[in-house]
Amino acid sequence: MRLSGLALLFVTLSIFSCSSGKSASSSSTAGNGGALATAGAAGSAAGVGAVAGSAAGQAASGAATGGAGAGGQAGGGGTGGAAAGSGGAAAGSGGGGNAAGPPFGHPDPTVKAPSYDGFTLWLVEDFTAPLDLAHDPIWTYSDGGFETHRFSRDAITFENGKMVLTLSDSTVPSSCSYSNTGLVMDRKRKAGELRSKHNWFRYGRYEVRLKAPSVKPNDAVTNGNYIASLFTYRQPACQEWREIDLEVTGDSATRLSTNLITAEKDCNFSPDKEMPKVFELPSSFRTDFQTIGFEWLPGSIKFYYLDAQGKEVVVRELKDAKVPTLSAKLMANLWMFNDTFAFGGPMGANNELPFRAEYDFIRFYRWNQDAEYPCADMTASCLKAEDVDLTRNNACDGIPSTGDLAACKQCGTTVRMACTDACQ
Repeated sequence: MRLSGLALLFVTLSIFSCSSGKSASSSSTAGNGGALATAGAAGSAAGVGAVAGSAAGQAASGAATGGAGAGGQAGGGGTGGAAAGSGGAAAGSGGGGNAAGPPFGHPDPTVKAPSYDGFTLWLVEDFTAPLDLAHDPIWTYSDGGFETHRFSRDAITFENGKMVLTLSDSTVPSSCSYSNTGLVMDRKRKAGELRSKHNWFRYGRYEVRLKAPSVKPNDAVTNGNYIASLFTYRQPACQEWREIDLEVTGDSATRLSTNLITAEKDCNFSPDKEMPKVFELPSSFRTDFQTIGFEWLPGSIKFYYLDAQGKEVVVRELKDAKVPTLSAKLMANLWMFNDTFAFGGPMGANNELPFRAEYDFIRFYRWNQDAEYPCADMTASCLKAEDVDLTRNNACDGIPSTGDLAACKQCGTTVRMACTDACQ
């Protein structure tokens, strides 16, 4: 998600990778996506073969599983240049393999999702069973971090048919981050970020039904500072920053922030890179779940919510030449700003952690006229070299390390380095 007004954050970060019904406040800063991925020495074109081979092996191994998928998934071993696909058989506790779709993912067969003319329901996560984020063929987690916190797999849990992202006062020691493509120092807070493995997503409709944290226990009125999100984010931002944001923030129980952030070879935030706009919705995000979404088409982005009757209410239609044409990852995260509270709510002194953001579902409807993304079988087989360059998420995602660490000339305070940490 976007981080408007985050110039200060980027200056002070020791390592920041350019980022954040199943019915976000003013500007934010760098990509809330929160992370660059690590790189290796292999040529990016060769890397496509590696990624495709690995992903194809994953898909083939799990093709028979679906729904809440209790099956396991095996990683393939395609090779490309110096990079090789990694994987190995692993049992999934709900992760499953790529089921015959669409829809892909883990839809609840008892839930009927709405249909939209010109779009195909392509990916559904109803969270009826826990996702195995170390082995799921579509979803994984970020190991990156901002100045205020570190993203961690164990901050993503699944309870009672919901995905829960938790922000807590939990110290995380310094280590190398694949997402941030470098060392992240000790952080005093831990948070969760769910993300798709690859830059798969482009034109279509994106919907999420979520419930935001209360700033104080049993108090849905007091305001504070946090950002709970759903957003698309092209990794790494230091090469092509493309981000579309839905953010629920701690400065109001009814506030939805929308944004588009674009930049070329520059992850230093400045207001000219973003197009934020804020709205107050009729109902509280803290007392009940609300469905929000956006429709991304060539040259336009339409932001909306669903009312109590399930009717779409458009709050913003953005038409601009900066609307992305490149594919991106789909992400959801929860985090808070630094002590300036420049975004996410000025009353952060009220915060009483831990915070929990609950996600009832995430849905993606592919635009029928987009013949490129996602790949027809939800593997990485169709991705271009530029789609897989520097896109690792963590030590366990099985994605080959491809790309040139020295290629980014405008990385701000980011120190890019290859990680060698093993999957734990």
